Amino acid sequence: MLTLEASRNEEEDYAALSLKARTAISNIFDDTKSLEGYQSILRKDVLSSVFAKAYGFGSYKVNEWPTSPLNLVQVYEQVVFPPSVPHKKPPLSVLPGRNALATKNKVLSTGHLSRSPRLLV
Repeated sequence: MLTLEASRNEEEDYAALSLKARTAISNIFDDTKSLEGYQSILRKDVLSSVFAKAYGFGSYKVNEWPTSPLNLVQVYEQVVFPPSVPHKKPPLSVLPGRNALATKNKVLSTGHLSRSPRLLV
C-alpha cells in the first residue's frame, strides 16, 4: 500500500510516508512468530507479487523507493532517514542506529526471522 501511495507522489517527497514505513517495519518485527517462514516473500519486489499482477500494479514505477519490505537498508536510506535531514541525504553509515540495522539485516539474511531490538528512530 505504501508503494502505491508513493507512486501517486509526483514530487518524490516521501516524508509523509516515513512514519508509515517505520510502523510497517515495526509491525513485521512485532509479529515474527506468525511470519516465520515467509522471509522470502517479504524480500520480494512488491510490484511483482501475484496481488500486484492481478490488479495491474506491476507497471507502477517509483523512483528512489524500496521495492521490498525487508530491504531495510533501502527503506531507512530512502524513506525513513531523509525527512530527518532536510536537503541532504546522509550516508547510512554515519547515522545513529547503524549497528541495530546491521543486526536486523544479519538476522534476516541468515533466514531467521527473530525478534530483535527496535531501532530508536
